[in-house]
Order: sequence, then C-alpha cells, then structure tokens
Amino acid sequence: MYSLRSFYKTSIITALVTTSLLFADSARANVYATDIKLNSTQTGTVNTTQGSSVAISYILNDNATAGVTIKIYDSTGTNVVRTIAIPSGLGTVKGSNNVAWDGKNDSAQNVAVGSYSVSVTAAHSGYSNWTVTTDNTSPSTYSFQPYGIAANRNINSPYYGRVFVAVSSTKAGASVVGDTQGIIKCNADGTYAADGAFSRFDYAWVDDGGDSPIMLHTFADDRLYFNDWTGQGKIVSVDMALTKSFVVWDTPNYANNLYSTAGNWVDYDIAFVGTDHPQLFEASLNFPNNAGIFMWLLTNDVTTSNLFADPTLTTTNGYDGSAGQQVVQTSGDLSLRADGVIVDANTNIYCLQNRGNPGDQNMRACMFPTWNETDVLFTGAAWIVGGGDDTFRNLRGFALDSRTNPKYLAVSEYTSGAADTNGFIGGGIRILNPTNGSTLFTNLFVTNFYRSVAWDNVGNLYAGTSAAVGSVRSRWQAISPPGPNQATTPALAVVQVAAGVTAPHITSINYNNGVVTINFTGATTDLATSFSLQSSSTVNGTFANVLGAVATSNGPGSFTFTTPASGSTQFYRISR
Repeated sequence: MYSLRSFYKTSIITALVTTSLLFADSARANVYATDIKLNSTQTGTVNTTQGSSVAISYILNDNATAGVTIKIYDSTGTNVVRTIAIPSGLGTVKGSNNVAWDGKNDSAQNVAVGSYSVSVTAAHSGYSNWTVTTDNTSPSTYSFQPYGIAANRNINSPYYGRVFVAVSSTKAGASVVGDTQGIIKCNADGTYAADGAFSRFDYAWVDDGGDSPIMLHTFADDRLYFNDWTGQGKIVSVDMALTKSFVVWDTPNYANNLYSTAGNWVDYDIAFVGTDHPQLFEASLNFPNNAGIFMWLLTNDVTTSNLFADPTLTTTNGYDGSAGQQVVQTSGDLSLRADGVIVDANTNIYCLQNRGNPGDQNMRACMFPTWNETDVLFTGAAWIVGGGDDTFRNLRGFALDSRTNPKYLAVSEYTSGAADTNGFIGGGIRILNPTNGSTLFTNLFVTNFYRSVAWDNVGNLYAGTSAAVGSVRSRWQAISPPGPNQATTPALAVVQVAAGVTAPHITSINYNNGVVTINFTGATTDLATSFSLQSSSTVNGTFANVLGAVATSNGPGSFTFTTPASGSTQFYRISR
C-alpha cells in the first residue's frame, strides 16, 4: 500500500545554502540577486590561481538602494575571508552588474590554496506602498493573454528567479513576442532570458481562445507546470529552458470519476514534491454537482524522472488512479464550485470560489485545516470569507507566498466594485491572512483587471493583467511589498584557488676562482631541473642557454646555479 504523505521535505546541500534557504523563507524582501556567475560560469567549479581576479556577475530585479554586500567564504561555507561592500552605483543597479574580486582576503593578502564560495546580499530602503517594479511599456512585459504566471523559487537552481508568463491564445495578426500562444521567459529584472524570450517547445497546442496555457506553477523539482484547458483539463510539465514537455495528468486519470463528465478541472496544486508519492490536487468546476477537490498520487517516470499520475495505480485503502480521491465536497462551506486550490506544508487546503453576481452570498475563499490522508472528507472549513462582498468577486488567480510559513494569500480579481466607463467593474488584488482569511490589503491596483497571480521566493508578487479591460492591459507585473528589506543569494559555482606560478628571482651572484655562483628562488614545489641558466653579452641581447651550468636545490623554493666564467662580461637570467 502506498502511504499518503503529510509532511514536506527540503533538500539541504551546504551550510551556506542552508542559511540562505532559511533566510529567504522567513524574510519578506523585494530586491535580490539572481543568475550569479563567477568568471562567466554559473554552476560547477571555477579554477584560478592565487592572486588572480574573479569576475562576479549577477542580475538585480530592482535597484539595491541600501547597497550590495558580496561575501567570500572558505571551504567551511561559514568563515568569511573577504567582504566587498558596495553602497551605491555600479554593482547596485537594476539589471546586470559586474564586480571583481581580486583574490585577496580582508587583510589584502592572497587567499590560501583551497575552495571558496560566494554570496550576494542586496538591500533596499523600502517602498511606502505596494509598488510595481516592472516597466508597463517594455516589450518584455507584454502578453496578449497572461492567464498564468510563475517565478522559479528554487534557490539551488540556475534558473532561480526566472519568470514565466502564459500567452493563452494567439492574437490575430500576431507580430511581436507575446502575441503567439506559448510561454514567455524573462529574467527577474523583467528582461528576456538569455536562452530565448519565448517558446512553444514540443507541445501540440490547440487555440480555443484563452484556455491554454493557464495556471502556471513551479515546484521543488525545478520544472514548470501548466493546465491545458482546451478539453476538460490536462496538466503538463516542461523543463526550465522550455524545450521538452511531459504530460503529468490527463483524461485516463479521471475516466472513472463520477463527476468529471459534468464539468472541467480548472486549477491544481502539487504538494510534497520530493517525497515518494507527491499529491496532485485538482479543483473541479462541476456545478451543480458536489465534486469539489480531488487528489491523485504522483510518481516518477523511471526513464525521464518526470512526475506523472498513473491511472492503473490503486491501493488497499481504496485509492483509484482512474478516479482520484475526493478531499473536499461542494456540499458544505465550499458551497457551489471549486475554482482554485492550494495546499501548504501542513496539508491545510485553501479553496477559491469565483462568484460574479452582485449580492451573491456564497463565500469567495475558505480554508480546510490539516487534511488527514484518506479518512477525512471535508465539508466544513476553518474559515470562509467574502460572501455578499461586491468588492471581492470574479476571482481568477490564487497564490500563497510560502508553503512552510505563509503570511499572504493573494487573490487576483477580474472584476469587482463600481462599474467603469466601459461598463466593466473594477478589479485589483486582495491579500488575505492565511490563518483566518481576514483582509490584509484591499484591492491593490483596483483599476487593473488581473487574471493570474504568483509569488517569488523573497516576497515579490507577480500578476498578469487582462487583455480586454483595465488601465494597464496585456501586461505582466512584478510588485514589491512595502518596507525595507534584504535578501541573500548564494552562487552555485565555487572557486578553486591553486598555487600561483612563482617567477624565479635571482637573489645574489658571486664570482670565485673562475666559477660564477647564482642563488635564486622559485616555487616551493619546483625542482632544480625545472630551470635553465641563460646568458648574453649585452643586457638587451639574445639570451642562450649556458652549456654545462649545474642547478642544485638548497631546500623548498631555494636554488643555486654554478657555471665556469666565460672570461667576458655576461648578463644572466633564469628561465623556468
């Protein structure tokens, strides 16, 4: 029997990475470094020699108004050997930055032979309010229908901070990036990714006016997921470079589901990625049936290492891979339908219900606490909010800022409030307290109509505006929370410092009884046979090897050449 897991696993790699992971999860920050490279290398080992400089480059998603601090750690990952503080100017600006480490420690001495790691801490003095930090006029923030958005939250990934934006349908007469159905990929600063601005990869796209791709998510397995809603629902994953797709969950997985023929599967979440059998939760639009939320077990494909739901999988506790396991019914507090689902690390299940009619008393959002594997079928919620609230309706996107320590539950609104001049009704983003559903921030940017919402790893909010209405149209936005902040990102590459090449240095020349004795130094690892003695009759002349010269070692790094005098003035040099 497969065991349904109710815990969350995190992979800890090094002491330095551990510190950064804990900091990023607990802090609410808006400026951070991504795409850190050492001598143009993002992962692996960078080899250099003592005294040589290392180029450190990174992308900042915003200006670091309170400066950037770069720290160099020794092989323990905890001892700082060099701190480079950059209060302002180059190195602190939004976009690409380059800083040189001269290979020295804080005492201006060359660091010892060994392995070194790097971290970049960016800080901001803070905005007074939630602030859009992307450019609403830039070509790279345009999408005809941004009905899905996600940011890579995996600090151990070379794609950390990458933003993915759906283009959910092709615009008539498509002529620019963002007009064609597929997925846009951008850096954290809003510029296009270096490996391509847009991709349709290998997927067989069907365009039916805005149903695919939608509901973009990233998880701990470092893959991007989306819903193809051109049928009843299909979950697809693709690698971070957007090259090859893999079907995770499709019609065979709900062939025997009693409710599936009446509606569609719209939103989803995957919990406990990294455990033996992660869980896929699906929200159903089966109105007026009582489908609610279902769960499917996922496993890894042994040949591709991709997650997928096996329709043939069954267990002795009654789980059927062709039907799913019902978790929440729409006969209780989830009163009519399920439009969104999120599961945190404690298996608290957050649900969204999209209601649009004025005066509708049905709740808009709710939370069911601590689902207990298969023996609990929820009907009663821990909290429900939004019934009859006409400023909180037509809900389209749903995102939790953290699975392990959630502080914000963001809900994007397509319409709510008073009608505008086009006859549509306002929008915005409402941010709820995940603990009790209370409103923390009411309808941010109410004149924008948002269809998707997501968070990054350091507390920035991302959202996609509608193609049809609103003051900002067909755009994706990065939105910073208010308040001073900072975030630390470790470089994935390490620097391996080897002993530098020590040039031979003549310390003395003596003449006695027709013999010239030349003392010199070299590297402690050099052998006497590593050197040759050369001479010339003029200082600027042509030097040639001295035949018969004998080199001896006096100890590590100390050597002597002896040679008979030639009878004329000679200039000598040592060659390795």
